[in-house]
Amino acid sequence: MQPSSTIAEELNSINARLRMLEDRYTTLQRKSQVTEQNLIVSNRREDVELKALHSELMEIKKEFAEIKDRVKMFVNELRTTAKKEEVDVLKKYIALWEPVNFVTAHQAEQMINDAVAELRAELEEKEKALLQQ
Repeated sequence: MQPSSTIAEELNSINARLRMLEDRYTTLQRKSQVTEQNLIVSNRREDVELKALHSELMEIKKEFAEIKDRVKMFVNELRTTAKKEEVDVLKKYIALWEPVNFVTAHQAEQMINDAVAELRAELEEKEKALLQQ
């Protein structure tokens, strides 16, 4: 009867090893499932972050384009402004002409009227002097 007891022992041993292999397989399946779920969550998180980064990049590109346009506009305006040499020439002319000493139209009329009045007064005096002689 020893052959049947060895067969029973071997069957028990095979059965135990089979249960152990099934447990290992189940454990590997659970680990694989957890890994897949973590990978899915990680991929979703990365997709969200990637979309946010893309959005930020588009915003930065837009702001950069606006800054570039403003710089171009600023450069174009600077091209139309007077250069230092031109301003220096104007300063020399202004210093030469001294526009602060210019008279206004009203002042010129007043001066002319005063001169005419003086001439009339002189003429009248001369006429009186001639008439008295």
